[in-house]
Amino acid sequence: MYELIDTYSKGKNQYDDLKEALSTLRTCLPFDDYKIIIFNEDRRCGYLLDFAQSQTQHFHYGQPEGVIFKRAEGSSFLNLLLDEKKIVIYRFEEDGESRYKPLSPSASMELYLPLFTAGNRDLIGCLYLAQEDPLKGDISELLSSKAVSAQLILIQRLFETICNDHLRSSNFLNLLHIFSEVIKTKDRFLKGHCYNVAFLSNLIGREIKLSPGQLQRLYLAAVLHDIGKIYVPEHVLTKEGLFTEDEMREMARHPVHSYNIIKELTARFKVLNGIDKIVLHHHERYDGAGYPDGLKGNEIPLKSRILAVADSVDAMLSGRSYKGPKNIGDTIRDLASNRGKQFDPHLAKAMINILLKKNIDYEDILTGPITTGTLEILTREKTCQLQGTLIKTNFGYKFKPDASECLCEKCKAPLSDIVKATFHTERNRDLYEYTARLAFKTREKIDITWLEPNPTASYFSMVWELEGTLIFKKRPAANIIINRIGGDLLSFYVDEEEFKDATIFEDANKVIIKFENKPIAVTGKIIKTIKVNHKIHCEFKYLNIAEVTRDEIFKQIFKKQTEFTSSLLAQY
Repeated sequence: MYELIDTYSKGKNQYDDLKEALSTLRTCLPFDDYKIIIFNEDRRCGYLLDFAQSQTQHFHYGQPEGVIFKRAEGSSFLNLLLDEKKIVIYRFEEDGESRYKPLSPSASMELYLPLFTAGNRDLIGCLYLAQEDPLKGDISELLSSKAVSAQLILIQRLFETICNDHLRSSNFLNLLHIFSEVIKTKDRFLKGHCYNVAFLSNLIGREIKLSPGQLQRLYLAAVLHDIGKIYVPEHVLTKEGLFTEDEMREMARHPVHSYNIIKELTARFKVLNGIDKIVLHHHERYDGAGYPDGLKGNEIPLKSRILAVADSVDAMLSGRSYKGPKNIGDTIRDLASNRGKQFDPHLAKAMINILLKKNIDYEDILTGPITTGTLEILTREKTCQLQGTLIKTNFGYKFKPDASECLCEKCKAPLSDIVKATFHTERNRDLYEYTARLAFKTREKIDITWLEPNPTASYFSMVWELEGTLIFKKRPAANIIINRIGGDLLSFYVDEEEFKDATIFEDANKVIIKFENKPIAVTGKIIKTIKVNHKIHCEFKYLNIAEVTRDEIFKQIFKKQTEFTSSLLAQY
């Protein structure tokens, strides 16, 4: 007779095992405080590892409590640990002096136990123990006991496994950043498009109750769905006008190219298992008239059907080299008219519901492991904006600037000179802003410990958009798209190709809001410009606006909003 049992209970992971090992060690080494400190890749910062969040996502294992150590400051016992790579024992002495400072000023004893990679090659973390009252017994004897040694070996092994998982994930996400860089050189629309599709796909996925693991796979599939376009000739990708038959065949090969690239990567990155087939079928149609295999209905994988909807919606909203963007109303009408034809009717309805809501939770914006945006850095003298990729890490986030971005002197400012940092990202043509706390900065990357949303409560969020005209003092007027309006300001965006010199916005002094039956002019000035992907987003603050004008703006907004929503709901 025999029985089989699982090695680990369901839902258990290395974080749970590490937490359990620390609890066991505590019975052998009765210290008051136990912490795991994890160093970043270049050992310049140390972060507390938080065990409160279990391993629910492939890439974002634990949220750090914050930066506990900066090597450049040179005064911590962690500096000594990194220099000597040996156990550090600190004992408080009333009259004792040391060049190093304890982490806990009230501790009578601290232990800093180094955690290495296999073979003691690299120091990757520290097990920190602190005791407020004097410890009874000889600490050296306690550390050399069999029970303590066994637990320390287990903790070392578990911590190394966690760090190796993080390193593999970090390498994979860095590869996605490189892919984003490459594909942007082929077509400026593509980088932002991939992340917009990933975001919209996850919104649909949540609407139909996909699990967190399924949402993660869907997100990655969306980020990679167009990677095969690196094999499509640039003149085809950026062509203005209709494709020839040969060009259409060339374009139609990109899902197969994407499939082959992902298939090759799967051997190295197991997280990609099955994603190749999701990407392969994202241009199939529900009626069977799609490509490459002409699948129809439920023959098409569910996640591929989701990608098909999200991909088309972003293409409609953002526009392409061969066609301009559509407004949300026309996008919803296209979705509705193609239910059961191009799109799964259930998923098209879910997408329509999402577009009608318009409002998006700030927390939802950054749920994916990687996204794109602009980091704005304000120093005591100047402001610098860097476009790039935001990647989740064990330490919070890592921002990697695009290779083509500014490397001027103001971007090299030390952290001590930075007054404020803000991350901006675009979703559904609206801009979302987060205050960023920076921990470490080089030309290649910037470590961010947390991001705090900065909601724009002063705006009235509109499901639809308005055309407008921007008036300058000394330049010809320009067409703009207004996406938010408030009582004191409005926001709009323009294509960067039309405004390569952003300083001209300083000359703007009036906006004409083109309501259907009554254009309204407001005077003011542009107080903020942010470039994200291929758009420049601006905030225009009203100056000397009459109350009757403000009242008329709100009257027109509510009128339009009611008519727009009622019309769409009546049809769909």
